[in-house]
Amino acid sequence: MFNDLGHSIRWEGKRANFKEEIEWACRFLGKEDRIVWYLGIIQRASLIRKMEEKPLSRSLKSKIHRVTNRFSMQQVQSEYLCDFKNGWEHFRNVQDMYEHPDMLNYNFFSKEDQVRTPKAPDQVLIDFGIMEKKIHEAYKTERYCNDGSSFIEFDDNWRWFCVIEGKSKQEANAMRHCGNGFGSPNDLLLSLREPIKNGNIELWKPHLTFILNDGYLGEMKGYANQKPKDKFHPYIAKLLEDERIKGIHGGGFLAKSNFSFADLSIPLRSQVLEKNKTLDFDPIGEWGKLIVEVDQSQSWYLINNVGNNQQVISTSPPLNPKSSSYLSLQSTIMSDGHAHLFSEAWCSENLGVLGSIHFNRRTTGDDSEKVEKLLGHSFCKEVKEDLLEAESTWAKVLQKDSIERLIRKKPILFRNTSIEKVWDHVGCCSSFASVFNDRYKLNSRAFEGEGLELETFDSYEKLGQASGVGWLSRLLSNCQCKLRTDQNIDLLQLGWLVLRQGIKGPCLFLFGDKILHFIKTMELEANPERISLFNEIILRFGPPDRRDLSRALDLA
Repeated sequence: MFNDLGHSIRWEGKRANFKEEIEWACRFLGKEDRIVWYLGIIQRASLIRKMEEKPLSRSLKSKIHRVTNRFSMQQVQSEYLCDFKNGWEHFRNVQDMYEHPDMLNYNFFSKEDQVRTPKAPDQVLIDFGIMEKKIHEAYKTERYCNDGSSFIEFDDNWRWFCVIEGKSKQEANAMRHCGNGFGSPNDLLLSLREPIKNGNIELWKPHLTFILNDGYLGEMKGYANQKPKDKFHPYIAKLLEDERIKGIHGGGFLAKSNFSFADLSIPLRSQVLEKNKTLDFDPIGEWGKLIVEVDQSQSWYLINNVGNNQQVISTSPPLNPKSSSYLSLQSTIMSDGHAHLFSEAWCSENLGVLGSIHFNRRTTGDDSEKVEKLLGHSFCKEVKEDLLEAESTWAKVLQKDSIERLIRKKPILFRNTSIEKVWDHVGCCSSFASVFNDRYKLNSRAFEGEGLELETFDSYEKLGQASGVGWLSRLLSNCQCKLRTDQNIDLLQLGWLVLRQGIKGPCLFLFGDKILHFIKTMELEANPERISLFNEIILRFGPPDRRDLSRALDLA
């Protein structure tokens, strides 16, 4: 299936090793047709990528056509980049827990005009999500459990229970999740349960499900795979104080819904670390290089070797496959006289270029300035995301004031943002001029709300020379005219680009309502090595009228 395709594929930052993918498919998909379906996604992507290499053998060209001719490149790429594995491992747990016939008999292929066509991976996940919802609806009245043994007891009679089998159908029914059905070897299922009296019968109602393996906590969820609520934090803190808990790994299905050590209040964090001094609680680690200090208790550090690599990579994929450097916002936690560094946020980094940012807790308005401080530092050269795109991980943290300051002080950060979007965000102001100048290699100056002083000249002689027009250069060579401050000369009869008096001398002034029209018409991005903007304008719109200009400058 993967002959002549090497050992792996990388596309848009996602890497797939063929041997590892085959092993995963055999383990988690089980049925032969499902394995073939999944590996077909990897194969089609690999063949499309192979087309970029030349020359191709005749047999490989034939294989590429045979396997991919019914699929567009966009479809192949979309199916390859779909995060199917993470979603499917969850549904495989549900399937194994309930053995529901709809799931067991589900066909990963459809028939269209008698042709067997593989379903899109996101459609498979949607279909299994619908089936899971129906299963849980059937068990919605079952909200209690009686399996497992006591692990930690509390004064109010709540308890953490441990199910040594590592999975529980009772827990799955009561909590509306997979119950860790497929699980991993040596998993233990920990369940926080509330005692409920029903006459003389004591029932146990679960509220949290945590998975423990070799002392490390993996999935840590509340009801229906939601993030645990704050009211359960004291119970979680007591669990973490127990020395049987070595650390926190996270991961699994809907990893962002897991409990995070950052969710605890600062007093609870300190309390935990006083009792369990060796707890491995931070996914980044404490051994980094200081980049910028935010305040006395928080700084951004550069970390070359992160601790919990899987959790960190899943939240902010590395920019360089050969190295996984990260910038981390770390705060100091004091516990029993010892200072611990705790990672509140991190982003991938490569030679000053930053990837997506992830906060390990709920963000607040104060976080905007902390992020602004990092982005404004000389270490940061570029951000891979569009900082004005609503779905950008950075835009979700940065507030308007921070963005406007960054636009003005560091326009290089907005090279992945369209000039139209910058205009819509700030309008005609010095911030816009900063991006405009950086983008088009100009030296314009903004007049708030009025327009841009595009190009200023020391004298009319310099203006004439910049035009590249012989007669205009000769006409202006001895011109000593000084325009009134309220005087505009419609140089090219455009109505929106005029000659007026600047601070040093004559200048070309562009009115604000036509700035975007000017950019589009001039195709400025296609001419980064221009000799003179004035010359380009004349080539695009034609020279001034000689007689009108002479009269306006009193040169007749």
